[in-house]
Amino acid sequence: MKAVILMLGMMAVTMTDAHAFGSARSSAVDAAPTPVPTTPVVVTPPNTDVGTGGLRVVINSAKNFNDTQAAHLEASRDLLERIVNSEEFKQRVLHFSYQGQETFVQNNGLSNLQVYNKILEAAEQLPSPTEANRVIDLSVQLYTSSYFGRNVVGYTSPDTPTIYMNTYFYNGATPGESASNMMHEWMHKLGFDHDYNSTARRPYSVPYAIGDIVDQMGN
Repeated sequence: MKAVILMLGMMAVTMTDAHAFGSARSSAVDAAPTPVPTTPVVVTPPNTDVGTGGLRVVINSAKNFNDTQAAHLEASRDLLERIVNSEEFKQRVLHFSYQGQETFVQNNGLSNLQVYNKILEAAEQLPSPTEANRVIDLSVQLYTSSYFGRNVVGYTSPDTPTIYMNTYFYNGATPGESASNMMHEWMHKLGFDHDYNSTARRPYSVPYAIGDIVDQMGN
């Protein structure tokens, strides 16, 4: 009898462990949990030179644009594609420096070359991981902010592919400025972040720095 009880106890432990490691996810799906953003998959790009360019910039969706705004969006897309495929863009990324060292702030542990290669791979991680395909996939939507939101040029969030662009800035922007805004927000889709508040180091974060490079080259 003791042997039978011991065996049943071992089976219970085994079943509990199996549930913890394997079945919890499927059980949670059955219970219809509140959706949460997908955690970015950490993919380390090569730390070797894999070439220059070969990127396409594609607008997958554009909402709330009139004809004039849509023409500006296409000009911005075309400019961004030409910039990110240029040797100048590559060299600016490779030699970007912070406090005397060639590095970005909040770089996810990547060298400048790896940051550049991650851009080339264009494997968006948010809202869900995608394969490397050298396509900068953009979904954009114009919105009109309240008076108190006019200091925000644009934004995105981890649970959506959409980049929201503020008409208050967009309608008076140059193609270079809009390209810069889209590139900044797209860097978040690659898994890069920056300080929420304005700090001394924030301009050197990957989204801000890459966006600024595009802005400088496009204007």
